Amino acid sequence: MLARHWVRAAVCGSAAGSGARLAELRSANEPARADTDFFRRVGYELNLVAELSGYAAHKLGMPFNAPMFFEGVSALTLEDRAMQRVLWGRVTDDGAAAEITQTGFSVFSAAPREVLRTLWARFGPKREYTGAAMRAKALATLRHSLARQRRDTSGFGNVSHVGAVRPEAAATLCAEQTGATLVYISTSLHAGYAVKVPPGDPEKAESVELPDLAVRQGLQELVEAVRKQFDAAGRSESAATELLRRVGSLVVEPVLRRWPELRDTRVVLVPVGETGLLPLFGALVDDRPVGSFLDLTVAPSARTMLLSSVWPENDRREALVVADPTLHRQGTSRIPHVLPEVRRVAEVHGARPRVPAALLEPGFRPVRLPHRRILEEFLDGEPGPAALSGHEDLLERMAGATDIHFACHGRIDDGNSLDSSLLVDAPLRLEQILRRRVRSGALVVLSACEVGGISREAPGEQLGFPSLLLAAGARAVVGPLWPIPDSRETAGFMADLHRLTRRMPSNRALGHIMESARTSGVSSLLWAPMGHFGTPRTPPLR
Repeated sequence: MLARHWVRAAVCGSAAGSGARLAELRSANEPARADTDFFRRVGYELNLVAELSGYAAHKLGMPFNAPMFFEGVSALTLEDRAMQRVLWGRVTDDGAAAEITQTGFSVFSAAPREVLRTLWARFGPKREYTGAAMRAKALATLRHSLARQRRDTSGFGNVSHVGAVRPEAAATLCAEQTGATLVYISTSLHAGYAVKVPPGDPEKAESVELPDLAVRQGLQELVEAVRKQFDAAGRSESAATELLRRVGSLVVEPVLRRWPELRDTRVVLVPVGETGLLPLFGALVDDRPVGSFLDLTVAPSARTMLLSSVWPENDRREALVVADPTLHRQGTSRIPHVLPEVRRVAEVHGARPRVPAALLEPGFRPVRLPHRRILEEFLDGEPGPAALSGHEDLLERMAGATDIHFACHGRIDDGNSLDSSLLVDAPLRLEQILRRRVRSGALVVLSACEVGGISREAPGEQLGFPSLLLAAGARAVVGPLWPIPDSRETAGFMADLHRLTRRMPSNRALGHIMESARTSGVSSLLWAPMGHFGTPRTPPLR
């Protein structure tokens, strides 16, 4: 029934978001009543309501309102905890807003299955919520909010201004600050859809339907196919290539047909919910990776992108290059080729690679002969490697480095995203990084399986290494959404990437290397999982 009443669906979305926001404020202001599992329990419903409400805005011809729902949910999740919370914008007058807020709060205290039913019963039948009236009111409210925010932020002269950005203004302000066009990719029970937000007047926002990307019939099946293909032991190059073409045809090609001008401008893709599990940067269009011919980056949210653009860049560069091949540890698969990888990356920056101290102890030799030879070649190189002195030392060095490279095992914890980790002598958990700083403007390259991705159980969070590293100070993050091979080709790919970032913006460097690898016959299982997140880092001036 909601599919035929998009006005009512949009009103329900405002009620749900306002109520959830009020619940979060209650927990923040009254710690004794805080429920740390609250948003995990209702997170799926929150994201579903946002996607449905965004689709309603698309059907009503008011796409400028869809980002408010997306950014509002983002502001309630762990992905956005590093930035100050702001109140949701509302599309109705103050009296109705208070009523909607209270009803939204009460229904989110009930069982999640009752959320939409209760909202529909309370607000759905009201006749005064007409499409034309809602559009006019929403646009006027948004323009007023933008004018106020532009005045208050003064061009984002400092980081604190980003935390004050309200969800309804985030997309337009991000487009203006970065000079890029934002394209949200989302889905609903009926179809997928994309929303384009260019700089300037929010009325310029447009949307297009992605008919084969409905959450149940299309997206979930596509995500599962990607997971099986890139996660399985017996992976097939031909099957992977066909899957990348399919992602391109279902998601990217309809967007470029509708807005061909995107080929000539900077583009920020903002995946919503499960679309964040798709290899959007490496998808194939005309058999070329999308990132190789678009000036493209990916962002977990507009405010995360906005924050990464504010971090100042550094002309003087200092590199931190770290590897853990796990040759000294039992019960973990060996990845010996990370050693020549970090040797080559370190040479690009004139730095010393760092490895676990156990590898440098006199007399240590791996049992397997091929691994032993790789280690000996690594140890004989100049300059000699340095020993890691524990996570505290590593985090301190991250705070001072402008170019950071990790080559190790990675793991995404689907049950608790903050337990996701990089295996560097011991698991370096995402929560440890959350509590520290990265040098402002740093470029972080993660050559570790899956760590460019997000939780499969809670994709609405968009919480992972890219989002938290960007919030911690990084300007750009490069990493794979899925496992990548331990091979000499990977070592060469990563070294070439770092070399090119010294000559061109980091996103163009990644796209260039991906296309070069493809035309050279390098397996797509290496380059296709890679993604670029945040504001492209530009080459040094000297």
